[in-house]
Amino acid sequence: MKKTNGVIVSVFLFIFLFAYGCAPKAVATPPLGVLPKSPAKIKTSALAQAYIDAVDNALRQYANRSDVKVKGAIEFLSWDINSISILTDRDKADIKTFLSGYGIPFDERGIDSGRGYAERQQGIEMEVLYNPDTTLRDAGADLLLLVRLYKGETGRGYFANFKEHRRKYILYYMKDWESYPAR
Repeated sequence: MKKTNGVIVSVFLFIFLFAYGCAPKAVATPPLGVLPKSPAKIKTSALAQAYIDAVDNALRQYANRSDVKVKGAIEFLSWDINSISILTDRDKADIKTFLSGYGIPFDERGIDSGRGYAERQQGIEMEVLYNPDTTLRDAGADLLLLVRLYKGETGRGYFANFKEHRRKYILYYMKDWESYPAR
């Protein structure tokens, strides 16, 4: 009887693991660096959460760079979220709410918005590319987001690889990829 129960439990365990799989290990969230405070978690769609996770991790990695710490505080965040057609209006509102949680003024002008050189030195302008064509995509990735952060004339790129698990995207790999020259 014990052997039969053991076999039955093993079969159910196998079916459960096969049907749901094991969750990929998520990337650890870096410390805040020069960012003033951590935004509260919000409940939103899987795709909007992927954007939030990618931007949050990229901003934190960037804010912990030694050259950024020397430059001082980040006075504004700017991202033209409305240009992203795959996000719903609710998703865009959730992302704006999250980004406002850093305690840094947030605007929607994005990059190349007509700011002068001195103003661009004060804060971060960003853009996020959805599934860009690149060799940095992991073979098992279901979603790839490239976060480009610009402070002043130069920028940094961060590749975020996601795996889909139970109707969520889990950020399992993020690479601080390259520096963008003066624009």
